[in-house]
Amino acid sequence: MPDAADWTTGKDALNYQACRACKHIFYIRRAFCPQCGAGEPETKTASGRGVVYAETLVHRAPVPEAREHVPYKIVLVDIEEGARVMAHGTLDLKIGDRVVAGYRPFLGGLVPLFGKI
Repeated sequence: MPDAADWTTGKDALNYQACRACKHIFYIRRAFCPQCGAGEPETKTASGRGVVYAETLVHRAPVPEAREHVPYKIVLVDIEEGARVMAHGTLDLKIGDRVVAGYRPFLGGLVPLFGKI
């Protein structure tokens, strides 16, 4: 399974995978398709654009290091390419908003941060 650089490796990009056999689109990186079980899915870079499917505002830090970031928003976004991703979002986001991904530092790493288009 090739590891294309994306936000998990510090690059400003959001990757998803597509099954070569059944064409299923999915976000969580795997060595096989969760739909049909075929191996070696293709890794592609997403446009970063999508629509907010769900959102929640986090008021309690899950770890002490996150206290400085509270409150922050977590969103589920249906990206244009067909996968649903979980990421951070700007505080003004609501369900149905059209968004685009940016990236920001969070707890020593990089995370996608969706904002309104």
